[in-house]
Amino acid sequence: MSRRVSAGELELRWKLKHWMQDFFDEMKSEMMDNLEYKGDSWKTCKKPYLLKKLQAKIDEEDWVALANYCFMLRDRELNKT
Repeated sequence: MSRRVSAGELELRWKLKHWMQDFFDEMKSEMMDNLEYKGDSWKTCKKPYLLKKLQAKIDEEDWVALANYCFMLRDRELNKT
């Protein structure tokens, strides 16, 4: 049996979807801006370097860049050869 979803929850789901899409759009824009001169260098640089950059973005409270470093680290884990 499925539960009924209230109008308030539907509205919150709609807002959350759009907030997440806006955040993703910022991430994508930043990655694309860096793509031309950095390419996919995260795939070959040392993992400690990425972790250091990740910590720096936490300290700076740069959440978009932080999310991109999380993406890079995850991509490396998923694509190990």
